[in-house]
Amino acid sequence: AYSQQPTDSRPCMSSPLCSVALKVHGLQGAQNIVALLQSRGARLAFVLDEGMAVLDGVIGGLQGPAAIIAISEKGHASVKLSVTTAPGHSSMPLGQSSIGILSAAVTRLEQNLMPRMLGLGPERGTFEHLAHKFVFPLKFIMSNLWLFSPLLARVMELKPDGNAFVRTTTAVTMFHSGVKLNIIPPYAEAFVNLRIHSAHSLQGVRAL
Repeated sequence: AYSQQPTDSRPCMSSPLCSVALKVHGLQGAQNIVALLQSRGARLAFVLDEGMAVLDGVIGGLQGPAAIIAISEKGHASVKLSVTTAPGHSSMPLGQSSIGILSAAVTRLEQNLMPRMLGLGPERGTFEHLAHKFVFPLKFIMSNLWLFSPLLARVMELKPDGNAFVRTTTAVTMFHSGVKLNIIPPYAEAFVNLRIHSAHSLQGVRAL
């Protein structure tokens, strides 16, 4: 039998548990948790974020469920696009309106995707580790991403969830302009949400 005598010792370190509804922004977001810990002089050894899902039937050709351990996360950035032109009346339309100019820019943004970067980030290790669970010929492809990643990227980008693995994604999430039906607005703005691939950088995205 095993028995342990009670002691008065305390753990050598604390393990704070934090749970919020808004982890990025807002009064209860992660920013406020960081500020509170800093004010108390806390020094964290590491941070464990939320986990990933158990994939079962999500990735074509993968036999059986696979529990994914998250070791990285895509970067996040928001970009504001705006256009200012002369105002006008709908009875005498201008050659180009602020809405038309900005809409054309947004369309070009959606049609010109960021470069493929599959195999340059941590997703390569994930697929190579799961290679033995794929059916042939995917098993051979996943085991040799150094050669087949361009081919695999072209297939994965055909679906939104697969495209997220392949590149930095851009999504236009907000578009504002105009206040009346008969007035040509002088101002239009749109917001683009970027999810930056692990092998990409904000500086690289801005350069494109």
